[in-house]
Amino acid sequence: MEPAEEVFPPELPTGEVKADSILKRAFKKAGRMLDWVFGFVSIIAGVALLSVVPILNFLSFGYLLEVSGRIAKSGRLRDGFIGVRKASVFASAALGIWLTLFPMRFVASMWRDAELMSGGTPVAEGWRIGLMVITLFTAWHICWALIRGGRLRHFFWPAPIRFMRWLNESHNPREQGSKVIDFIRSLNFPHYFQLGAKAFVGALAFLVLPVGILIFAGSLPPGGGAFFSLVGAALLVPAVLYLPFLQARFAVDGQFKTLFEVKKVRALFRRAPIAFWTALLVTLLFALPLYLLKIELPPKELT
Repeated sequence: MEPAEEVFPPELPTGEVKADSILKRAFKKAGRMLDWVFGFVSIIAGVALLSVVPILNFLSFGYLLEVSGRIAKSGRLRDGFIGVRKASVFASAALGIWLTLFPMRFVASMWRDAELMSGGTPVAEGWRIGLMVITLFTAWHICWALIRGGRLRHFFWPAPIRFMRWLNESHNPREQGSKVIDFIRSLNFPHYFQLGAKAFVGALAFLVLPVGILIFAGSLPPGGGAFFSLVGAALLVPAVLYLPFLQARFAVDGQFKTLFEVKKVRALFRRAPIAFWTALLVTLLFALPLYLLKIELPPKELT
């Protein structure tokens, strides 16, 4: 009777295999969660920064309207987290480029100091040559990191062996460029800008009278100014109450006339008053993080 064949390599116990696979899944899940959180924080920071830049703040406004519109359509809060993964990629690339440029900025400052103190000396010339070398290396490193995916981890190590293998492979420049163009198009910047611009015009129609009265009251003496301030505030309150819901309905159907259908909003309010008040409270609460990044006044020129 022949001896049984020995299995090689020896099989691992089932318990060890399961433990190893569970650990890998846990690490992957934790990585995805961290990536999502990073993208969410990046969106908040990006929306807050865009909101203080004239013209570009229409992008911020349009994005927030798109969020409210999608939640209104489906009734699910998770549908309002738009572009979180894409924001993570974009923010990772921006942060990686900023960190990668730090050595070049340091060498550039040393070269400028050397030129001021002893221009034309071998020391200053050495710093100039070093700046040229590190500039070329930095440009290559940024391009190579972006080609690999633009994640933050790609900026920490240049992966030279992988780069040599990549050079030996055949690549289509048009295909690489089309991927970048497709990614930019997927951000839907024109759609957000158009949505925000139309909603701004509609909001202006509601706010121009009360805000104009408040501005006029500020130029009057205290007695008359107080009266007109109360009148402007009284007109401003209903406008502020209706506008978020008018803009949310506009974000759902995209028709400009929806911004002025006050009766329909009033009818919806009568059907679900508690839901409307809750939505208004949540809207105001979620606006707070945007203003936390604007505690300090922007520069006078930007204002």
